[in-house]
Amino acid sequence: RSYFKAIYQGKSLNLYALLDTLKDAIDENNQLISEQDRHLFEEILLKTVGSKIRDRINSSKVWVKEINEIMKEMQKNSSLSFGLEWRSKNAESMEELETKELVRILKMDPETVQDEESNRLINHFRSKLQKEIEFNNANDAYSSVIFDVLDYRNWFEFKMTYQRTGENKRELTNKVFSVFSGGEKAKTMYIPLFAAVSAKLNS
Repeated sequence: RSYFKAIYQGKSLNLYALLDTLKDAIDENNQLISEQDRHLFEEILLKTVGSKIRDRINSSKVWVKEINEIMKEMQKNSSLSFGLEWRSKNAESMEELETKELVRILKMDPETVQDEESNRLINHFRSKLQKEIEFNNANDAYSSVIFDVLDYRNWFEFKMTYQRTGENKRELTNKVFSVFSGGEKAKTMYIPLFAAVSAKLNS
């Protein structure tokens, strides 16, 4: 039987004691990283990047509203009209927030955000980062991963709606689109496109 000892931080330890000491050191470092991580998230999300994301989201909502106003004007006498919705996406896991709740917290004054809300925000982005890193097998640069996670365009999705005279407004699905006439299909594609370009140029 052989006995091994190691020197760690000037102390002589057997292998079992060394293992316990290293586990404690790892736990302590993880706690320190977690605290620094939290501070970084709070500073960036609530006070720096968060304000820019809020501005972009608000601008995008105004843009969508202008698109719909232009389309409404273009389709005044049409028996088939279209609309555009920019919908919030649902959470993909228990750790993540619904987009509506995420935007609500980001819109708050950082000084009024409660610890519970701050924790939920941080856990949301930690979960997103972890998923992104695992999905890409850590091959992408960390800055690229951060960019994807903070890209607010991924938090929403565009949905088209249609309405015939005398009927309720409905979501335009692929199945509905497939039975449209050639002219109706053309209107579906070109009216929103031209309205979006016009709204963008006007802004």
